[in-house]
Amino acid sequence: MFKVLLLELLLAAVLVLLTGSIGSYKAVVHFASATPPLVHVLSRGIGRKGIVILLDGLFATVTGSTVSV
Repeated sequence: MFKVLLLELLLAAVLVLLTGSIGSYKAVVHFASATPPLVHVLSRGIGRKGIVILLDGLFATVTGSTVSV
């Protein structure tokens, strides 16, 4: 049975993981001494990552979708 509390927890986890991903993108740009990505490119990447994280939660993947720097 699907519960609303579980959906709220899943969405909270998505927000936390997206925040970590933004930090990882910034760290990679800093370590690579590259120019930062354009805002629309970063937004599109974060949006796609959000969808993937949501699917990870729905399919109960063990490792999920992570970025390591």
